[in-house]
Amino acid sequence: PYLDTHEELKYTWLILKNNLHACQLFFSWNEILIRPIIPPSLENIGFKSANQRIFMSATLGQGGDLERITGVSPFYKIPVPKGWDVQGMGRRFFMFPTLGLDSSETMQLQSDLLESTHRTVILVSSDDQIQNYKSQLSESHPNISFYTASDIEKSKDNFINSPKAAIVLANRFDGIDFAGDQSRLLFLIGIPYASNIQEKFFQSRMNASILFNDRNRTRLIQAIGRCTRSPRDFSAICVVGDKDLSEWLLLKSKNKYLHPELQAEIQFGIENSKSITRKEFIDNFVEFINQTQNWKTADEEIIEKRGEMKQVEFEGVQELEKAAPVELDYQYALWNKQYEKCFTLINQIIQSLDGGSELRGYRAFWHYQGSVISEILFAETGNSIYKEKSSMFLDKFIRICPSASWSRSVSDIVIDEIEINENLVWNIEYLQQYLSWKKISHSKTYNNYLKSIEDYISSTDLENLNLHIGKLLGFKCDNPSDSAAPDPYWISKDNIVIVFEDKKYESDNGEIAIDDIRQATTHRKWIIENVKEIIQDCKIYTVMISNRSQVSKEGKIYGDELFYWNYYDFVEFSRKVISISRDYASYYAGENDSKWKEFFIDEFVKKKISPKQIVEGLQKLKDV
Repeated sequence: PYLDTHEELKYTWLILKNNLHACQLFFSWNEILIRPIIPPSLENIGFKSANQRIFMSATLGQGGDLERITGVSPFYKIPVPKGWDVQGMGRRFFMFPTLGLDSSETMQLQSDLLESTHRTVILVSSDDQIQNYKSQLSESHPNISFYTASDIEKSKDNFINSPKAAIVLANRFDGIDFAGDQSRLLFLIGIPYASNIQEKFFQSRMNASILFNDRNRTRLIQAIGRCTRSPRDFSAICVVGDKDLSEWLLLKSKNKYLHPELQAEIQFGIENSKSITRKEFIDNFVEFINQTQNWKTADEEIIEKRGEMKQVEFEGVQELEKAAPVELDYQYALWNKQYEKCFTLINQIIQSLDGGSELRGYRAFWHYQGSVISEILFAETGNSIYKEKSSMFLDKFIRICPSASWSRSVSDIVIDEIEINENLVWNIEYLQQYLSWKKISHSKTYNNYLKSIEDYISSTDLENLNLHIGKLLGFKCDNPSDSAAPDPYWISKDNIVIVFEDKKYESDNGEIAIDDIRQATTHRKWIIENVKEIIQDCKIYTVMISNRSQVSKEGKIYGDELFYWNYYDFVEFSRKVISISRDYASYYAGENDSKWKEFFIDEFVKKKISPKQIVEGLQKLKDV
């Protein structure tokens, strides 16, 4: 019945329903995906029997990426023409307004740029954003005609011939080109760095983003090149986009993998986007569009920078290249239920992926696959050796990638020498998302944020200090405003809550007021009734932060279940957290960077600021 109302799934299900044994199941809160690791394209007789297959790609695909996308190996790759390893296609003038302007000025700049040119291309990461831009443009710029991809399927004539027009494209936009005067302005709002939840799983849950480095770079290059389609073409690119986009372009640790010319253009754009006004952005744009003498001087500077740039090869690319054809053999063997062959191939894959820490997540994934295949062979043959092999694979999986928190849901193995703290892993992953949202790749913005937290110390604004220190530790934090609510509370995962009663008295002398202690005792009930994302047996710790260190006998009786944190100790603790938060930026290489994640898991334990260590360090109020 479901397929009767979802015609688009009928053919897909026809292929998959008898081959579920060869598929992976991925699910999120709003989606379920069933698919093989690699598409077994050669199982399609029409595709397999073709005399010749030609694949066209913006890049040649490093690390076996084309093989994994298509399910075909080997490829004959037409070499890049001589000189194109240095010189790029056309000229791009990058503008990064968020490096120098606040949000309102950035929005006004976008509006000014739209009015300064005839036709504009706007790239977003999801279809949901299209309607938002349509309503914004119709309201703020009624003179600009609005288009989407469906409007130009047959012809671009209406868009090209419009005196003022903007087209918004979402998701995939490769193959839709706007050469020459068709458009000289491109807004980069967002790029889909994961086309499905399998890709999201590998990048964010398996610490194996290395697998998609080349694919993500290709998507970025495809987006950037929509309006520069020949060596003499030119286009301005205004980047006001999402966190992934900003990180790829602004972080040296990421843009070093781009073409030398593109690196030079980006570096020029960064340098000329800092400490300038909105008017100066417009002036620079006009100089570029008119190709004035001033711009030609700037162009010579970009060419000079290009000579200084070197494109770096992705780490682990050779190992991934070596493993790719074996992975394809594994997928086809699995499709045909050749499990013993799969077992042999998995060991070859793991050996091929033997390398540095950047390969750990993907190598761990194949250990997990080894465990699954071993379980299947044990069920089929009854041979206990496969049961032992399954446990060995799982053991290595956890050892190699202990921060892959989902592993605990598939294994009951306990490794004595490895303490896996799920709350710490959760906090670090949540912290990565938070830092990306706080624009850690914009050094000025991030440093100003840390400075604002330091100011809470000098102004003795305890509640705001408390709130943001919790956030810098990876907790999900809130400071509710209603009268019966507690002061800030910190949530780790769904099973730990630290809720605070913040009391900074005018004088350090005297006792903590009994009324404040009574108030604190109500916070546990408030959390249970109002915070819906916690589990039923969640551990809730209520903490008094106070500059007073004396508690009356009555107070100790009422506050028997409360904890105490001396205000001055909390300030010193906060300074330590702010200090390590500066290191976040030094090591940061993107939201899904597994090295950053592993490094700070260790650092939190060393500095005794993991959720478990914070809780263990709390003092009972009755013992004060």
